[in-house]
Parts: sequence; structure tokens; C-alpha cells
Amino acid sequence: MISLRITRRLVTLAAVLAAALPIGSMEGRAATAALPNIVLVTLDTTRLDHLGCYGYFRETSPAIDRFAAECVQFDGCLVPISTTLPSHVSLFTATYPAEHGVRGNIAGQGMRFPWDRSRSFTRFLAEAGYRTAAFVSAAPLKRGTGIEEGFDAFDEPAEAERPAGPTTDAALAWLDTIASGPYFLWVHYYDPHYPFQAPAPYAGTFVSDSALDAYIRERLIPDRAPRLFVARQDDSREATNGYDAEVLYMDSEFGRLIDRVRARPDYEETYVLVVGDHGEGLGQHGEGGHGGIWDEQLRVPMLLRAPGEEPRRESRALSLVDALPTLLGRIGNETLSAFAVARSGRDALDPSFREEPVYGEETVVLAGGEPRRYTLTSREWKYLRREGRGPKAGDQLFDLAADPFELLDVAPAHADEVNDLRARLRETIRIQRSRAA
Repeated sequence: MISLRITRRLVTLAAVLAAALPIGSMEGRAATAALPNIVLVTLDTTRLDHLGCYGYFRETSPAIDRFAAECVQFDGCLVPISTTLPSHVSLFTATYPAEHGVRGNIAGQGMRFPWDRSRSFTRFLAEAGYRTAAFVSAAPLKRGTGIEEGFDAFDEPAEAERPAGPTTDAALAWLDTIASGPYFLWVHYYDPHYPFQAPAPYAGTFVSDSALDAYIRERLIPDRAPRLFVARQDDSREATNGYDAEVLYMDSEFGRLIDRVRARPDYEETYVLVVGDHGEGLGQHGEGGHGGIWDEQLRVPMLLRAPGEEPRRESRALSLVDALPTLLGRIGNETLSAFAVARSGRDALDPSFREEPVYGEETVVLAGGEPRRYTLTSREWKYLRREGRGPKAGDQLFDLAADPFELLDVAPAHADEVNDLRARLRETIRIQRSRAA
């Protein structure tokens, strides 16, 4: 009888040999047939607390809510940066912005931030024998950003952006051509991004009422808030109504996509990860958009459907950089798990996972620039550090149990906690910079 150790070595060797074959080789495809299908859906600008499965008071997400019932639903996922391209690069590389070098959508004068595309998850899957396809909905993720690296098929809008419907159409047309796996499908939806212009019949679905007034009062949201880079003031109620309509439209297209994935005979062997890339201010803390470091900009939905994994809620704090290592930990394939080696991302469901404060930084718009605001978030505390000089520089601390909306700075009353978190932040930044070097 062949020992279990020898059997595992033979399986690993077969996968490695398959990865060395050309992507189009039928022999290579057959050798990797045991690898599972992976579907990744990224929800641009989607606040966790504006989805029904996370307790929102409006019915914005019936399809996502139904899907969440099949999943491990994470309540504590925070992105390291609240801007589309750098957040996606962190997802696809399981590294932080200081490590991969992308600190904004563009670096200035329309130039792109350079980064090592060979470290992409897609490149890794393509070399393992996956058919790979991406369907993105907006300019920050179009060709030339580097995010297209490793994809056999890469579909993008002709203009700056497109609604979810055409993106779903293109993704389903490709999926219909795939008789068997393994395949990796990434679908990116952009609709909740400003400007909020949902198509009929979704536009006008939500109107201001007493429930919205109570929601705004609880968070001390001002009636109007500035939206950077477009030189305008948003009406916070109108922005929330328009935003929620966009979420509802996006949800309908997500439902169409996931229903087709469910209908495939290989669904039971398919892993699905749904995750946001960042949130949106909607006037909270006086900020209309994103790019900052408040909870509403950094906390995102994360839903993981893994065959054999019991659906449940997980409250542990984790980073977006942990998302793919956590997915791969559920798959348990040695060849795929090699992706997470020497990455910052960790398997958040592994018994050895140690919960630590989650790092975040503000967006940088100039090449070579450094963030001026940083944060660490745990279940108990939100620590915010503003570098520089002037009255706004220094530390802030929020007790999340008593103050979940981060309204009352309690730093003066908790000097020891502030000192500890400041030291942790400095060490975190040092480690990230050393890994980049």
C-alpha cells in the first residue's frame, strides 16, 4: 500500500508538472482537473453596513443576503487603503500598499504606480493550469494598471465605466464556453461609486424618511459634506438614497451571476469569494467619498462560500490581504497554498491565526508620497494617527464598544493604550517597508 506521504508527494508533483505545460495544453488541463473552480466578485465602493445581511434597515441586497446564508460571513474585514486600484492590488498580492507600492489609482500626470505583477494571484493560478477570465467595470482596473496580468481573457468597458448589466452579460457569455474546470472567474462591479445614477427601475427606489433621519442623527452626519476632487457639496440624504439605489441594482446583477454559477453541475466543487474593495463616506465624519481611514471607508463585506464549510458569522478582525490566503486555506491544496508563502496575508480561519489590530492608511495621490493618516483597528479600539505639524496632528482613540461610529475621541483618558498602539503602528510600518525592500 502506498503511504499517505508518498501519495501527497505524487499529487504535488503532478500539479507542478501540469503548471509547467502551456496554458492551452489539453494534457496540462487534464492533469489539474482536481483543482477547484474559483469565483471572485469584488464590490466597488460597497459599505458593509448598507447590506441587509449586515443589518441595514433598507432592503438593498436581497440576492447578496440569500447568498450570505451559504457562506462564512466576516464582520471584521477592513481594507488597508480605501481606493480601488491599490485595494485590489493588495487583494491580488496578499500584501500591503507599502509592500507592493501602489498608493493610489494614478501617481500624478496620469502615470501608473509600478508594481511587481509576477506576484499576482492570477499569474499564480494561470501557471497552475487554470483558465482565467476577468470582467471589470471601470477605468481604475483597466489594462495598463497591471491588474490584467495572468488573465487569458480580460474584458473591460470601452468608456471610463459601465453598469453591472453589461459586465454580467460578458461574464456569463464566457462562463457558458467553459465545459469543465479548473477556472478562475473575477467579476468587478462598480455601480455604488459616485456619481450615483442607478438605471430604471432602481432610480428613485429610496426616499428620505424618518428611518433615514434616525440613521443620520445616530451617526451625527451633517446635512451636507464636501466631495473631494469634484469641487461640490453632497446633500447627505440625497447621496444616501442614490447610493442605496445603486447597491440594489448591483445586487440584482450579482443575483443573475450567482444563479448561473449555482446552476452549473460543478457548483459543489466551486469556491466563491465576495468582497468589497472599500466603502464610502456619504457625509459621515464630514467626508462624502473615500480615500480616508474612517470605518465607513475601510470596513467591507466579505462572504466566503467553501464546499464543506459550515455557514456562520465570524467577528474576528482581519485585513483584505488575508482574504485569498483564507480562501486557499479552505481548499487545502498544497500547490495553491504555496501562493501565501512569504506574503503578509494569513488564513484567518486557521486555528493558529492570532487576531491583531488591522492596519489602514489614507490614499496618496503623488508618486513617492507617504500617507499622513494611519489607523489600527481591533474589536475594542480604533486608533488614528495623523503625522505632521499643526493642530490636527497627533493621536485619536475611539472605544468601539461604546462608540461604534467613532465620534468621541478618548485618547486623553487612555494614555497607555495610545502609547501601545502608536508603538504597534510604527513597528507595523517598519515591517511593511522592510518587506518592500
